[in-house]
Parts: sequence; C-alpha cells; structure tokens
Amino acid sequence: MTNQMRTNQIMTNQIMVFKQEQADKIAETYFTLMCGFDRPGEKFKGMLKEGLVIRDKMAGSFQIRAVVSSFGPEAVHARTIEVGGLTFTCNAISQLELGAISEIHAFILTIGRLDFDSPSVIDLFYADTWGTAYVDAGRDLIREWIQEQIPPDENKIVSDSFGPGYYGMDLSQLQYFYKLLDADKIGVELNGNSMMLPQKSCAGFFFSMSGDSKLPSDDCKSCLAEKAGCNFCRNRITKAEL
Repeated sequence: MTNQMRTNQIMTNQIMVFKQEQADKIAETYFTLMCGFDRPGEKFKGMLKEGLVIRDKMAGSFQIRAVVSSFGPEAVHARTIEVGGLTFTCNAISQLELGAISEIHAFILTIGRLDFDSPSVIDLFYADTWGTAYVDAGRDLIREWIQEQIPPDENKIVSDSFGPGYYGMDLSQLQYFYKLLDADKIGVELNGNSMMLPQKSCAGFFFSMSGDSKLPSDDCKSCLAEKAGCNFCRNRITKAEL
C-alpha cells in the first residue's frame, strides 16, 4: 500500500450484498424505460407483461454484490482522481465544485453470471435487458447506502456515478478499478481485453458533496467527454432507447 493511499483512504474494500427483492422495483423502472414500455397503449402494457414473465423465470439469478472503498477529497483534482498510485481521468470532473467534495467512493458492482437460455430472440433480449436494469438498480442501492451513512444535519448529497461508460470516462480505465479494489471478493475478474467478467458488472466513483452543490448535466450538449466514447455512454444509450 502506498503512502498516498494511507493518507486519504477512509474505508477499505467494504463488501456489500443486496437481495434481489431490494432491487426489484428499481430494476423494473429501468427495464420499462429501456424497452420504451412506459408509452401509452395496450401493446406496450402487454409487452411489459411478457418481460415480467422472463424476470419471474430468472428469479434468484441476480446476485448483487459490490466492493467499495472511500477516500478523502484531496484525491480529486480538476480532471483526475489520484488514489493508490493510480490516476483516473474524466473531463466531467471539472464540472464539479471541488471545494464541496467531502469524500469519494470507488466501487465495483456485479450481479453475477446470468444463465438464461431460450430459443426466442425476444426472450433473450428481455433477459439481457433485465441484467442491465439490475446493474443500474444495484448502483442506485450503493448510492442510497452512502447517503444513509451521512448524518442528516450535515446537509450533504451523493452524486451520480462517474466511471467507464458514464460521464465520458474511457473504458480502458476499468483496469485501474481492478487494481484499486479487491474485486476477487465479489467474483469479478478482467479478461485479456481489460473488460470485466461477469459481463453484467460496472465500476465508478460517487462523490459526497455539500447539499447545495451543482452537479453536471447528463445531456450530450454539456458533455466534456471524448467523442470516441459516445457509443459506450450509458446516458446516451438510455436516451436513444427512450
């Protein structure tokens, strides 16, 4: 462990496990939006029911686990986060009020391997979308947990997550999260292309900030990310699906 890591690390490799039922409602909302089933009409209601049938068949498949470490605000700079001898780069960080940051929280999250097979292409699509929805729900649960640890009288908020595929952080930086956090404890590994396995996994940072902080917009016009990452951006993909 480096000296830098000793000076600013607050919480080390905390393991979080969430039950599927904790994420069901949130995941259903994400699934509905991703598939466009929030639109009016019996057609979309019927398609949502079909999607819910697939989730019922997958009951118990979503094993939501995460590993989280927290660091002091001195690790955050204009466009970078420097922790554990590693430098994470994300242009959108420059839109944060650095003086308002009290802690940063690095995480890796997975819902495990999804073993679902069907001759139906649409069923496979639904199953894959449910996997993505539970990843998004799991990230929301981490954010809620961090918020709950903050005393109410401190008037602080927790930002959205910044990470590979979010706010323009390059996917190549996944390997840095793997070096920083003990991902083996939740069954996550990197393949030869520096992509996480199981595939339904993600990584990123949350920021604890003062309650009146202005957070970056998630619209494309305000994005400071490199255009090469647009095809992988969750915000862009979700809006396209809507």
